[in-house]
Amino acid sequence: MKFFDEISTQNFKRYQNQQKQRLVFKNGRCNVSNLNIKRMKQHYLMDIFTTLIDLKWRWTLSIFITTFILSWTLFAVVWWIIALSHGDIGYKGNASHPSTFKPCVYNVHSFVTAFLFSIETQHTIGYGYRYISEECPEAMVSLCIQSCFGVIVQALMTGLIFSKISKPKKRSQTIMFSKTAAVNKSENSNHFMFQFRVGDMRATHILSAQIRAILVRKEIFKDTQGMLIREVDIKLTTVTGGDQLFLAWPLILQHQIDESSPMFNMSEQGLYQESFEIIIILEGIVESTGMTMRACTSYLPGEIIWGHQFNQLITHQSDNGFFVDYSLFHNTTENMIPKCSSKHTALESRDDWDSCKDNSSTNDSPLDHNSRCKLEPSFSSLSELKGAQSLIKFDNRSKRASVTNSLSLSNDHSV
Repeated sequence: MKFFDEISTQNFKRYQNQQKQRLVFKNGRCNVSNLNIKRMKQHYLMDIFTTLIDLKWRWTLSIFITTFILSWTLFAVVWWIIALSHGDIGYKGNASHPSTFKPCVYNVHSFVTAFLFSIETQHTIGYGYRYISEECPEAMVSLCIQSCFGVIVQALMTGLIFSKISKPKKRSQTIMFSKTAAVNKSENSNHFMFQFRVGDMRATHILSAQIRAILVRKEIFKDTQGMLIREVDIKLTTVTGGDQLFLAWPLILQHQIDESSPMFNMSEQGLYQESFEIIIILEGIVESTGMTMRACTSYLPGEIIWGHQFNQLITHQSDNGFFVDYSLFHNTTENMIPKCSSKHTALESRDDWDSCKDNSSTNDSPLDHNSRCKLEPSFSSLSELKGAQSLIKFDNRSKRASVTNSLSLSNDHSV
């Protein structure tokens, strides 16, 4: 038991390391950071509106509040200077001022009252207690400038908040992808099918929805600590064979693992030893706003279950119509399929054993190939996946031990 626990822990740590090294997280966020970009701040400032939209909400609200307070304060200083230069400060009750004295702005006799008049002017509140007179041309010019400036600032801030709220990125939060993918046997051919499920929670649908998948392999160079990322597009279709998605109900997307597929040589044993990532990208037009949206997710080898198929979700009631049970969205059912690769299955169906031997690796034998192609139960959940490789390694070690013992016994008898 200690041996099993030790190897299972190693495989689980390997799966955790893959989680940290994935390029796209399950929520669609890319795990990529840009470094050493020259004049990056200048480029961001040239596209200031997009930069402000991409900021987090706490920074957007801080900029919103700060912009208005600074504009009110700036023009309050202007109005206070105009009133001070004209002698409006403290003119009431002052005998030095003639009875016919008219201030530039009535009832502005301190900085606080100038600040209140600035707010009323910029937002056209117009309480009627503080108002401008015709005595000061500079006051008239300041009134026109602040009115225009207030309209511009309010339009920019309102547009910023509205654009941030209506970002199509938030629409992707209601797009669901299955937590795991599955490898199943095709009903119409001998090929295996890589499958996953996608659904839309909302009643308003995504128009012209299209989906694509990319298989990404990461090659790390130990001498330079660099990495080469290789991308291969894999073709996706629905179960019915079309490429356009109508997401009124959850759909199962699939990729046929044939000779043109990068997964053609992968068996169940080899799948969990591979290092790749399948990135799913769904694009379409939001029906409510007409904006283009995108939803992404990815699947690691540890998130692909061999020999499973997704459960049916749709039920029908004669009185109430059709219902989709999203509690079964991620559930799968075990399906008995061969554990060998799609390539070996195709060779076996053609009885081409000579070609199978030539194309197989040096460590594989016809006996091992036959054992991998048996119809045996596969792993039913991710909880069983972390011990999968340990069982395989233990089985291989047991076979080698039995072969060694038989050889030693035969040598003893010959002596």
